[in-house]
Amino acid sequence: MSRKVARRYAQALFALAGERGVLAAVKEELERVVSTVESEPEVGRIFYHHLIPAREKKKLLAALFPDLREETRNFLYTVLDKRRERLLPQMVRQLQELADLAEGILEAEVVTRVPLPEEVFSRLQERLGRLTGRRVRLRTRLSDEIMGGMVLRVGDRVLDASVKKRLELLKNRLQRVEVQ
Repeated sequence: MSRKVARRYAQALFALAGERGVLAAVKEELERVVSTVESEPEVGRIFYHHLIPAREKKKLLAALFPDLREETRNFLYTVLDKRRERLLPQMVRQLQELADLAEGILEAEVVTRVPLPEEVFSRLQERLGRLTGRRVRLRTRLSDEIMGGMVLRVGDRVLDASVKKRLELLKNRLQRVEVQ
């Protein structure tokens, strides 16, 4: 349910900001707001607290972000008036997805144990672009759960080329072998 609500808000803002030619600026401003709310504990406590009235939250936003463009400010105020502030990070992610789709950009993530060398990163991004026929925005994430290799997520697909996965597959094959 909350994903649908976030999507509707993002679609409305996408249409408005796109029509006015300010989509990139609005998206950047919203990312800055969400980043601040999530990284500053006191701001987050006030912003997400259900007993603090929307007018007080609006004052907080106006004080912290006096330079927001009208579209961004009105969107945030509507979100606050409708008591949907907890969905704001999802709304921003949905807005990014809509913008990426419109621009033909595909989001992908590669998870490794150690940072990828720049050359490997570039080759992977280029190859994904050729395979999908789209521009690829490749993010990297480090994880101690990966023993080696990588796990690649592209949209809703996962390619697990990790050492852990290979060992699991080997174990399964060995368990199926009948010893005589």
